[in-house]
Amino acid sequence: MNPQTKRNTLLALTLLIGFVLACSSTGGDETDKANSLVAEANTAIEAGNKAAIEAGKKNDKIFGEINDDSFAEDKERLKAAAKEAVDGFTQGAEKFREAAKKFEEASKLKVNDKFKEYLQLKSQEFNKNAEQMEAARAMPQAVLDSDDADALRQKIKDNKARYDKLEKEAKELSDKAEKVRAENKDKFQGNSANK
Repeated sequence: MNPQTKRNTLLALTLLIGFVLACSSTGGDETDKANSLVAEANTAIEAGNKAAIEAGKKNDKIFGEINDDSFAEDKERLKAAAKEAVDGFTQGAEKFREAAKKFEEASKLKVNDKFKEYLQLKSQEFNKNAEQMEAARAMPQAVLDSDDADALRQKIKDNKARYDKLEKEAKELSDKAEKVRAENKDKFQGNSANK
């Protein structure tokens, strides 16, 4: 084979290898799609937080106004607020589950391994947050379901440990996710994974 043909063949082969590598490194990377899902998750988180805050305010009002001596009357008077709090915590849980699903879906895409790990942790965190909202929902629901102040106190006591445990677990997952992100800032450039 003539040296010029050898060089041209070698050049063509090199260009072909470069093209294949470029396609596999960019065409196979789904970071943009993952970022879009993260943005959707962040929107769901904002809605979930808003619902949880409003429900929390109603819940605080209920427990600030309900008394042992006038339990039956207070329960009747606060029934609408209790139902609104239950609905708000339910909505918060639904939004957090939606966010968790978006993070999970993003984690299954072809993205950097550290970004994938972060997304998996965020999915777990928001599933825990959803469970925590369900535990919070049990508090105003206990007002609706209790026949007297003693029964209410027992239900709240039983639920508080569950709520606190879920809060701690969600915080641990959040801390792990933030650690992954902080230790790999260079791999998160351009990622909208900031929640």
